[in-house]
Amino acid sequence: MQSINKLKDFNELLNEFNHKPILLDFHTNSCEPCVSLLPTLRKLSKEYKEVVEIKKVDIEVNKELAERFRVKKTPLLILIKNREIVNKIKSIPSEKELRNCLELIVD
Repeated sequence: MQSINKLKDFNELLNEFNHKPILLDFHTNSCEPCVSLLPTLRKLSKEYKEVVEIKKVDIEVNKELAERFRVKKTPLLILIKNREIVNKIKSIPSEKELRNCLELIVD
């Protein structure tokens, strides 16, 4: 699971995976709930690698992207399909809940 460190990287991601859903994990390294979510995201990233791009965004590193998505609190998961936000998860979902969200955006 790779990180997006610049707004430019995000724009390239959108262009490269225009029709592939994207899950953005907005987090900070000091956020305990964010850290606890990481193993689940890594697992799902491997399982869904062919159909969903899952990327990490450290809001302390990529402030521009955090501002663009109006991130106020972490963790925040944003699901994007066809360049549109289709879901925002502001809590810590269980693996099952997150898997269900991913299944809904996969063609």
